[in-house]
Amino acid sequence: MSGEDLDGRRERLRRQLADISYCDQYADSVLFEGVSAQVQALRRQRGITQEQLAERIGSKQPRISNVESPKGKREWPNWEVSTLNRIAHALGTRLKITLESYGSMVDEVGTVTSDSLRRPAFADDPVIFPLPAAPVPDPAAPERTRWMQELMIPWLWTDQLELQRLYDWLRGSGLPPVGYDDEPYQWLLRGIAIHGPARDHLEKRFAERLSILLGEEPDVVMRDGGEDFLRNLYWTCAGLRRPSYLAEHLWQAYRRLKRTKLRGDVRDALQAALIQNQFGATKPLEIWERMVTTGRHTWLRGGEIAGYEGILARHATITKDIDKVLWALGQISHRWTENRGPDFKGLLLKVPDLGEPTVYAQLLATSKEWPSWARAYVPVLFVDPKTMAARVTFANVEVSAEWPVGGALRTGVRHIALNATAAVVEVEEWVETGPANFRILLNAFTTKIATVAKEDTTIGAEALYMRRVTYELTLQAA
Repeated sequence: MSGEDLDGRRERLRRQLADISYCDQYADSVLFEGVSAQVQALRRQRGITQEQLAERIGSKQPRISNVESPKGKREWPNWEVSTLNRIAHALGTRLKITLESYGSMVDEVGTVTSDSLRRPAFADDPVIFPLPAAPVPDPAAPERTRWMQELMIPWLWTDQLELQRLYDWLRGSGLPPVGYDDEPYQWLLRGIAIHGPARDHLEKRFAERLSILLGEEPDVVMRDGGEDFLRNLYWTCAGLRRPSYLAEHLWQAYRRLKRTKLRGDVRDALQAALIQNQFGATKPLEIWERMVTTGRHTWLRGGEIAGYEGILARHATITKDIDKVLWALGQISHRWTENRGPDFKGLLLKVPDLGEPTVYAQLLATSKEWPSWARAYVPVLFVDPKTMAARVTFANVEVSAEWPVGGALRTGVRHIALNATAAVVEVEEWVETGPANFRILLNAFTTKIATVAKEDTTIGAEALYMRRVTYELTLQAA
């Protein structure tokens, strides 16, 4: 709006406010609309739903709906100061109530914008927690990446949303000259790939803007070229991995779209975004469970591996649930056959904290219910301080250490042929003599595992976490 138009509106309002009855009516509408608009703006800025906000204040969704969209236009909505105060705190802000002159409404004409309604969350308050120095493009980055960073860093470092720029970039407009292998979402993620403490702030600002854009439900309003836009939007969200800002909006997008005939690559992008941005105990766990148990989903295109990746991401970001991870492996072991062995081994090696003795013990207990071909990929560890012996059996090799009473510490390697009737080769090494010491035995055992892993790369990854298990046992024995 031009300054001339704004001055005209203010002058008309000034004359209308001479009528006190109009004054009161207009003041009430400004109050209602101002509170409603700001609560909605801050809720979307935080990336949460009305249900989530209601839960934070110990209420129900209709209470928040009544604040954001009062039903009565001529009557005061049923707002209590205590309710508004709880909402303010739940949004990481404070409630401020002031008494103002009627004439101040004239000066306020044209000042309310989407930017003016937004407020930083408590953890991002620049007064309480000063921002790091403004970043500069990475001097070591390729020229076109620096060019993108020069565009994005100033945009994210200011409070003005300028969402149109984000819309344009996601459509592929205003980006560096690119080849066919460079997608808009790749350039957007490169644009914030800087080093130093400012990167976290940039990522939060970027996630905040993406959250607001998602809240506008672009999947509903997009027309020509909309699917390419959505694909880039969802892949950007997947790469950013900021569930506190993005998870709820992505879940709502999935719920709106899951019965549509959306292009497959867009569904894949949304699936990746859902995997990397999860929330709550059950959403979107139900998606991953279906993929793991049936090998497919009614709308998304992922199978067992995608479902497993979703459960792993949930474990890493939402709630530590090693039981669910091992459950998923068990389900997959019963769906697959031996010819998928290498793929299954890859999934097994992704089990979180596999080097922790307690997790390894859970894996051993769970794997007893797996088919024999799958159990073969679980190294079996035997450690006994009473007999001073340790042994681990991989798929095709066994490493051992023992220290007989009155004898010497020795380590051994036994290569197991795939054909059980074939001969085996055993190599023994005498390591140390003297009184038996369990800690020394375990140290020699882990060293031997490392040596064997260098010689036999097929057990390298398993050997790594078995060394970790044994190392923890060594510390306990010290």
